[in-house]
Order: sequence, then C-alpha cells, then structure tokens
Amino acid sequence: MDWYLHQHWIPGGFFVQVEQTWKGNGQELHMMEILSYDPIKKIHTSSSFASDASTWALTATFDNATSLEM
Repeated sequence: MDWYLHQHWIPGGFFVQVEQTWKGNGQELHMMEILSYDPIKKIHTSSSFASDASTWALTATFDNATSLEM
C-alpha cells in the first residue's frame, strides 16, 4: 500500500486542505478533506470527499492528551 499526503493552508489562513492518494491491489483512491476550527465552540471539524463518491464529516474536541471524535 502506498500513501501520499499533501496539506496546505487555504488562502486566508482559517482552513486546511488535505489531499490524499491511496494505491494498492491495483486500485487508487483520491481524497480531499477540509479542516477547520471554531474558536467560539472550541471544536475542530472535518469534511471529506473521496473519488469513490464516499463522503464523511466529523467534529473533534481535544482536552490535553485526550481527543473525542463524533
């Protein structure tokens, strides 16, 4: 399995765009993820989209060394 990851700040500096490629067993999957942070609610959010038409979204909070994803 080969995995390629590239991430960069979207202009304005409030969001991060993550691009991934997974290759293995003769298949290739491309994914794009947008990461953000809400300073009022103090939560991280992620919205993800893949080349196989799958999508997912999550929110996460961090408390010292503990994380909670929903």
